[in-house]
Amino acid sequence: MRNQAPKKRYGVRPNKYEIIDGIVYMQSRNNPSKTIKFDEDRLQKVLQYSWDAHPQMNGNVTACYRYRELNTGKWKCLALSKHLGYPRGAFMHKNGDTLDFRSENMVLNHRSRNKEIYKK
Repeated sequence: MRNQAPKKRYGVRPNKYEIIDGIVYMQSRNNPSKTIKFDEDRLQKVLQYSWDAHPQMNGNVTACYRYRELNTGKWKCLALSKHLGYPRGAFMHKNGDTLDFRSENMVLNHRSRNKEIYKK
């Protein structure tokens, strides 16, 4: 069984969002200047958690839900891309914006596909 991110004790504090032409523009909870974009049909799935713009070591910013693991008490990060069903490393952002999860922006990463072929 996968380690699911537990809901917060007092509920989830939702992010502020706006829908324009079928695209949801959601403010990051920890940094309101960062905007997370995705398709309107995924709104109910995304609203299950509150999302932060989390900086990465390589300089990119990732949308993630931060929670504490029940057994160890360590902080974990559930990436929005994983929550939406994109396998890690298999998809990339066409326009380079790592907070843009619109279906037209997510493309198959050819390097990951090549790795799968060469493993066989």
